[in-house]
Amino acid sequence: MVRIPEAHYLYGSGVLTMRVTDVGADLEKYPRLEWVGLKGVEIRWDGSNGDERQVMVRVGVLVVEGVVGREGSPG
Repeated sequence: MVRIPEAHYLYGSGVLTMRVTDVGADLEKYPRLEWVGLKGVEIRWDGSNGDERQVMVRVGVLVVEGVVGREGSPG
């Protein structure tokens, strides 16, 4: 599960919480990507499942939060 601040994903409003089911690129193969597509299920404020979502997310926020790893970094 990831929590993505509004400024770091396209398109939506507010913090997005989602359970990721697919990542649109291999960050090990393409380590210089700035944005990556994520597919998953939005998690509502009450913890229940929402709609399926596809969003573009800044890779930097995922790496900083330890969601995905890059060579030499935790994840």
